[in-house]
Amino acid sequence: MNKPADSTSTAHAPPSSDSAGGRAFSDAADTAPDPRRPIPPIRSPLSPSEAVDRLALLSKRGKLPGFLRHPVQGDTEKFQLLVFGNPYDRILLGTAAPSDAGSEIALECRLLRKMPAIVIAVMVFAVFPGVLVTHSMLSVWFSWYIWSEWITVAWYIPLCLIAVPALIKQYRNSERAAAIDLAKRVEQVLVATEGSS
Repeated sequence: MNKPADSTSTAHAPPSSDSAGGRAFSDAADTAPDPRRPIPPIRSPLSPSEAVDRLALLSKRGKLPGFLRHPVQGDTEKFQLLVFGNPYDRILLGTAAPSDAGSEIALECRLLRKMPAIVIAVMVFAVFPGVLVTHSMLSVWFSWYIWSEWITVAWYIPLCLIAVPALIKQYRNSERAAAIDLAKRVEQVLVATEGSS
């Protein structure tokens, strides 16, 4: 006779509570990969300077890419980290302010504008004056190309627009990658500052 299935098997075992905050962010990245969503503040028992000191130490070990400590403003400490979202990376801005229990660290993820600006500029120049350059080259190099500029525009612009869906897909993939990496960065901040969210 077959034995009944063990209801306490590892397949149904509850997940460990360790690093719950980081896993919560990882789950959110999998279900709704949007690095633009608000990030809950982190409450740490450490003072703002102690909390950022911990992050600086972690950075020296090569664990926090792009870590930069901003000049101190009163009792408030500010820092930033790099969030990878190849090819559209982000920065995670952190502000550690004093609180009754130690400090509260507010986090905000922002898109670095350099790569999107390059892509947009390339697309714009590909359309114009790209269409005029293409028409001129075809007219000079090929004697049989006798059509007007408007004919060139009619087939050249759709060719350029073919790249738009691929670029949109690339950006969405970047958002998913950034959300996963953001989860790792937030978990690192939680652990290093002994915080909770």
